[in-house]
Amino acid sequence: CLNLKGTRFQCDFGFLKINALRGFRCLFMHTEAVTSYRWTFCRRSKHPPIKLLLWFVAYMRKRIGVSFAVLRTDGGGELWNCIDLRNKLLEQHVIMEPTGTSNSAANGKGERSIGVVCVQAQLLLYASGLEPCFWCFSLMYATLLSNIRPKANGDPSSHEVFFNSIPSYARLHIFGAYLYQVNRRLTRRRPESATIACRYLGSYGNSEIDVFINEQTKSLGYSRHHAIDELDLASLP
Repeated sequence: CLNLKGTRFQCDFGFLKINALRGFRCLFMHTEAVTSYRWTFCRRSKHPPIKLLLWFVAYMRKRIGVSFAVLRTDGGGELWNCIDLRNKLLEQHVIMEPTGTSNSAANGKGERSIGVVCVQAQLLLYASGLEPCFWCFSLMYATLLSNIRPKANGDPSSHEVFFNSIPSYARLHIFGAYLYQVNRRLTRRRPESATIACRYLGSYGNSEIDVFINEQTKSLGYSRHHAIDELDLASLP
């Protein structure tokens, strides 16, 4: 049945006016049709990501255990017009379903997902005081929040419905909060004032490794052992 969880997905491109810090120009989002669970990928162009889609189908089937039978996209967009993509998906027994030319509303769940996540990403940037070019990080964090946050009407979160488990909130932090790297052999208390302050940009790959930017060197880094100070918000708007 095509109405079962994990059977039907909707995808679409979203575009932002400013290039991201890492050179990304747009986003590519998948939305599961029943639970509205979202996966976001930053892209440098809107060229159809054939390898990414094939990997995503295989990942959902082998690791998550869903069937992934139908992929809906805009009928007049880049994805549907790519014959090679349609053939590759057909080989994987995935039906690519168009919405019809000039009928993007039929892909409404995918369109709304992009709007919701992009607005949340902009709010995270404004609240953190970071520049707009950091949207590739705030977008990932906004996607995470949209998946684990309970619905406004009291319904469970998309994560809980899709995975049948309550999400963990233990590793959530304020986006843009100050982060201090800590030598775990010495102390886990707040470091001295001479310590270089970094800014928290979310998690990388898993919840144990966090991404930060060094405000002095303007370089990105990854850390497992650090302290995040969510009380020092004096510089935020």
